Amino acid sequence: MGFFDRIGNNPPDTQADNVGDLPPDQSLPAPDLVRKILDGAGTESWHDGSTQATTLARQHDEVSDVISRMSAGLEAAWTGGGADAAQARIRPLVDSAAEAARVYAANGANLTDLAHAFDAMKASLQPMPTPPHQDLHGKAAPWDIDTETEIAEYNALAQQNVDRYRDYVRHARANGQALQTELPGPGHGG
Repeated sequence: MGFFDRIGNNPPDTQADNVGDLPPDQSLPAPDLVRKILDGAGTESWHDGSTQATTLARQHDEVSDVISRMSAGLEAAWTGGGADAAQARIRPLVDSAAEAARVYAANGANLTDLAHAFDAMKASLQPMPTPPHQDLHGKAAPWDIDTETEIAEYNALAQQNVDRYRDYVRHARANGQALQTELPGPGHGG
């Protein structure tokens, strides 16, 4: 960094100033990103969604079980081709409900993991202090001054926060790819 690059009353330059994993129109300076995360609503709705998915999984398991037990109970009374035809029509319902239960359970677990990862990332972030500024005398000094140390510490903190956020983003992207968005219908079981 040259002498003239340091003149001015701008916040310190750092690689951590903007989170580059986002599209340019969504990029945020590290202090703004940290503030938004720390002041944000949190993951309560994610945990609620996970609870709802777990409930749906349990309900679909119960439906699959009830249909299976009803079918087994009626099997003794059914004979011949009619019994085979009835079983052929009932089995897809059982399979579909069981597969939907599996999808809901997997997505609920995925959402819980994502919420816990966000909570952990949020707890690990350090609030960003006001960026240090150097006056013209400090910028012209040929030796390191306290402000340069403050700038280095600020940059290191910003980079640490951005690294933690990027780790979370990588985790979230992997989880997002594992989410299943379609449920099977009868006759289309997994």
